[in-house]
This record gives sequence, C-alpha cells and structure tokens, in this order.
Amino acid sequence: MPYPLQRPLSSVTSPSLSPSLPFDTKEEFKEILAEIGRERDAWKTRCQAAELENE
Repeated sequence: MPYPLQRPLSSVTSPSLSPSLPFDTKEEFKEILAEIGRERDAWKTRCQAAELENE
C-alpha cells in the first residue's frame, strides 16, 4: 500500500504570513523577554501550588 504524498511545509504556508517582531529596539526586546520570563515563573509557581494542594 503506497503512502500518501507528503507536501513540503513551504507549499502549505505562505512566506508572507511570517510573524513580525513586536519590538523595535534591543531594549524593548529585553523588556518583553523579562516580562515573559516573569509571567512564566508566575504560572510555574501557581502550578506547583496547585500540585501541592492535590497531594
């Protein structure tokens, strides 16, 4: 039984749909990165607290 034809990803997505970067300067990038890191840490703390409650 033959396998279905696999199309390369480039034929599925359009190159014009690539995401634009939401920052203009290196400082803005660092600020956004730090904010994302704080948000990640907050979610990690919440998850750990929920796991402790469920033990």
